[in-house]
Amino acid sequence: MAGRAGRRGIDAKGLVIILVSTIGKSLKSSVTGLPTESLLRNMILGRQTELISRFRVTYSMILNLHRSSSLTPQDIMKRSFMEAASHRWETKQRQHLSVLNKKLNETTKIISHNNNTDNNISNIIIQTSTITISKSIEGTSDSFKSLIDSLDVQVRCPHNGVECCDSIGQYYQLCYKYRQLTNSIISTLDVKYAQRLQQIFCPGRLILLQLMVNQSVWLVPAVIINYHWKTKNNNAGNQIMVRR
Repeated sequence: MAGRAGRRGIDAKGLVIILVSTIGKSLKSSVTGLPTESLLRNMILGRQTELISRFRVTYSMILNLHRSSSLTPQDIMKRSFMEAASHRWETKQRQHLSVLNKKLNETTKIISHNNNTDNNISNIIIQTSTITISKSIEGTSDSFKSLIDSLDVQVRCPHNGVECCDSIGQYYQLCYKYRQLTNSIISTLDVKYAQRLQQIFCPGRLILLQLMVNQSVWLVPAVIINYHWKTKNNNAGNQIMVRR
């Protein structure tokens, strides 16, 4: 179990060091956090990992090196070691990835504010991997309405065809509108009901913390540990400061 000689069966004994911090979650006990019994039993009593790496230079290898100017000694070693199998696997994975990218581009649909769609992907420059929103202004209700009307959503459907793109685009627009309305409600509460907020947001309170727009996750759970109130410059209300 120690080094190549141990895996070849030459060494009679060896040394095994188990680093608990590097073991995956599936191999740890959910109660103690230590390696499971089956993992330790397999480590001590199981079969050693076979190593097929007995590389040797043959006369045919030397002839192949002299015959081809593009062939290097590293290429010969890759063909002789187990890296040949991993190289074939990597080639298959690249081909599979190319097929998936082609399928992803063919199932992309653009939904604009006037419900016009464009399925010709060759005329579209896609800069993101999932969904993009073009937004320019925020603030008042009029600007928010114009923002919703000018949404351009890029939807990538993982299935064959684009039947679900319309519903996905509408769902995303509703989620975006929900977030904007939530921000408007919070601003109103901050101005008119500051005293009530002081009673609600006390230390130990469980809350859902809303992150910035550019974050992939909108809401995350949090606990209020401490807070202090800061008066705004215009003295129109108070602003809560939450420390996670």
